[in-house]
Amino acid sequence: MVIQALKSFDHNGLRRKFETFVVSDSMGKQLTQRGLAKEVKADPPTAAGEKSSALQAAPASQEQTQKKSKRGKRKKRDAE
Repeated sequence: MVIQALKSFDHNGLRRKFETFVVSDSMGKQLTQRGLAKEVKADPPTAAGEKSSALQAAPASQEQTQKKSKRGKRKKRDAE
């Protein structure tokens, strides 16, 4: 059973609010009865050949780096 935490609580480690995780059916029922979590229904798979209505991800932009200074080195102190 897939559930989502409604409050933070400890169950095999800290579970944060809105965290989704898998538990056994009996444990999921206990957590939902106590008001700590709710069952999450999985989205039904789309039919084969059907186009998704979601937009495609944009291509990643090239990484930009800072330009090197014209001098490229630190300013030297004048020797006295």
